[in-house]
Amino acid sequence: MYVITNKEDNKLINMGEKLDYLENGYPRLINEKVAFPTGLVNVYEVGEIPEGVEAEKYCYTAEDGFYRNENYVKYYSTEERLENIEAMLDLIAMGGLE
Repeated sequence: MYVITNKEDNKLINMGEKLDYLENGYPRLINEKVAFPTGLVNVYEVGEIPEGVEAEKYCYTAEDGFYRNENYVKYYSTEERLENIEAMLDLIAMGGLE
């Protein structure tokens, strides 16, 4: 397994089973259509990726292994935000929130 992290903050960008390199030297995970500039990323080969580890949510270094990204903020799409607002308005209309 391979993990690709941001050099600046060790944030996990992507992970996969196979890795190759483009002619310009940029690493690319097989079956992904994205290559990463070598000056901006670290590439690590790891034995396994623990269950629950997700890109952006976790960081990785060879010394520390996988660890939670303290700066992670979950992204909510506009649709998800509107659904949550509608659900809160429904609760207010039913007298469930005061």
